[in-house]
Amino acid sequence: MLTACDAKQADQAADAGENKVFCEATLEYVTPQDCEDFTRQAERQMPGKAAFNAPHPLKRGDTFTVWLAVAATPPKPRPEPPTEAVLLPRPTAPEQDLVIHSEEPASSVATEHSVTANANFGSQPDDEEYIAPDPSEIVGRMSGHPEYFSAVVGDYVAAELDGDASFEIKPASDRIQRVKLGPPWSSTIWKWHVTAKRGGNHTMTLSTAVQVRDRNGKFHEIDSTPRAFAFDVQVTPLDKARDILTDAPVWMKLIGGVFAAAALLLGTVKDFRNALFSLFKKEENDDDPAGK
Repeated sequence: MLTACDAKQADQAADAGENKVFCEATLEYVTPQDCEDFTRQAERQMPGKAAFNAPHPLKRGDTFTVWLAVAATPPKPRPEPPTEAVLLPRPTAPEQDLVIHSEEPASSVATEHSVTANANFGSQPDDEEYIAPDPSEIVGRMSGHPEYFSAVVGDYVAAELDGDASFEIKPASDRIQRVKLGPPWSSTIWKWHVTAKRGGNHTMTLSTAVQVRDRNGKFHEIDSTPRAFAFDVQVTPLDKARDILTDAPVWMKLIGGVFAAAALLLGTVKDFRNALFSLFKKEENDDDPAGK
């Protein structure tokens, strides 16, 4: 029997025979042109940061919105080389006398020097680069418990939220979105609506994956960053009572059925007995001469 692995290898071998090459960027056989594009796009990858709001607390039956913010990490500014001090020659005696006997007040001279120093060393340029809000700042405004992790980002990133059958997860944004790899380093947002169906401790996995796009517009994954997080789903006392009745063992349900059948039987016997007593009483009344 041909397994999925064998089928994939057969497809790769067929692709290799159709003028395709094995591309290290995506680990698959593609055309040489696509491989060049994939390699060029992969070289644009850079470190990034991500934040999301884990549902806490979460009750069974409630719907919670999970927000994910992803942004590229701005590169650290390079330190400027220290300015070399310039030694000025000491003034001669006449020059000193000229400064001392100057008609300009000493306070204005000091003020001028202080303004010059502040302008040279302490001021900030007016065109300082604007940095968009950090993912942690965006997620911090949402309800829930904020979680942070590092992720590799590229021009395109896919994000997925997965869980077991205990959850109903509905995406509320596109799976693949573009990430800004330059100023102002803004965040890209994903969100999902999550409804818990069962109580107890559960785990969900949040994954981000860098994508490259071929000339036909199809995306290929090149790097993935999964993040698993655990949380507790609370159950109200009324729901717990319902769970006990719903999840009762089979033998308890059988015993309950026996008691129900016995009650039904006793009710039937009682009705039968009452019917017999009524019949006998009627016959006695018919045989009594006083009743005529």
